[in-house]
Amino acid sequence: MKTLRKAALLAIALLTTACSTQQAAVTPTSSTEASASAETYVPPVSSGYDAKKPGRIAYTADGNAHDQDDWAATPGSLSILAAAGLQDALVHYDYNDNTADHTGVFPMSFTQEMRDSVTNAIYFFGYDVKDTVGKTTDSIFYDVSLYEQNAIDHLASEIEKSTEDDPLYIILGGPAEIVYQAMEKAEKGKDHIMVISHSQWNEWAEADGTWCKRGLKDGLHTLEQCGISTDNGNLIRIPDQNTITNGDEKTPMLCITSDKTKEVQTQEDFNKLYAEAQWMNEVENPGLNYIYERLVDMTKEEDDTDKCDMSDAGMMLYLLDGLQKNNYATLKDWYAEHDFLNKDARLNKTLTTEQLNNDILEVQYLDTIEVKAGDTVHLPETVTVTLGDNTTTKELTVTWDTTDFTKEGTYIVRGTLQTTDGISNTKGHNAYQVVKVSK
Repeated sequence: MKTLRKAALLAIALLTTACSTQQAAVTPTSSTEASASAETYVPPVSSGYDAKKPGRIAYTADGNAHDQDDWAATPGSLSILAAAGLQDALVHYDYNDNTADHTGVFPMSFTQEMRDSVTNAIYFFGYDVKDTVGKTTDSIFYDVSLYEQNAIDHLASEIEKSTEDDPLYIILGGPAEIVYQAMEKAEKGKDHIMVISHSQWNEWAEADGTWCKRGLKDGLHTLEQCGISTDNGNLIRIPDQNTITNGDEKTPMLCITSDKTKEVQTQEDFNKLYAEAQWMNEVENPGLNYIYERLVDMTKEEDDTDKCDMSDAGMMLYLLDGLQKNNYATLKDWYAEHDFLNKDARLNKTLTTEQLNNDILEVQYLDTIEVKAGDTVHLPETVTVTLGDNTTTKELTVTWDTTDFTKEGTYIVRGTLQTTDGISNTKGHNAYQVVKVSK
């Protein structure tokens, strides 16, 4: 791996003060170099990732605010790694990473939607992990809405492992704050990371409310504030995987948006919206079938228009193979090239369709309980789960971990679901209850 020229290092060090260490870069193997201007910047034809080694990959995603594309892009990205046989290359995955205050703006149930997507994707695509939310820092997956500091600490530890021969590639699927905090905490290894982005919004999102003024908290940070930029050579920004714009012409990528509001949308309109992704519902691969379900699940929310959107997954295609213009047809071709469209016993864990339909798919989001110290905390005795047919719901009894609520603080309590009547929980879903105890 090459390092950045000294002049560029000096320039970026003068521009940024948030990180105490000058940033060098993992330079991609390409004849195309990043220019100093965002307007003239052209992404390299390759990320520089070497799948033969393979290098380490980290991913940071939101899904808890603004956009539900991560509900499908998370299993989509993890499926792409699985198709390439690179599950072991993933060393960090955090989600629900939008740390701005969205109270009253976005449904807090979005956090549970992302937990469900992660838990199911881990199961369908063969990731061998036990902790899906990051309660301890020896995990790979971290729910930032539950364990933000653990996510930061773990990503920082992976940055510190980075060397010229063992760089870390970070896919930016959400705002920059977690990456910024991890870069601040890391004491070494910063010279050997590469961030992949397709969204300047994520690179700058909500820093001091600059990009979004909907009652969000101040004090968030940008990538550039910790020395990550195209100028510095440690950021690659590929074309927007939602839509490519050329003059007045806009070409949909991995995001197809309805041209009608929900009030006037017909079933025919709905079918047309998902037509390009319908093959995911028809192939004999339960994991891809699930991604299609997640695409459709976005329509349950109250946006004015519907979207068939897994745009962030395009960054994984670029990381592995340098693909920049991705849509549902090119994605299908990529899966076919990797023999991933047919039924695979490893992917469905030998479950039949009937068994999958009786397996837990989603868990009800539980509103935060707020009490005073000394009050009795009444945790719910049951929660609602949705089964694998994505329609049937059941009430299941919950056994909560023993927790002492006598002191002030915020407690995250895990609940074990008690399955009955032929219902299974093969994927290991749990319920989570947040309890805030004040004086």
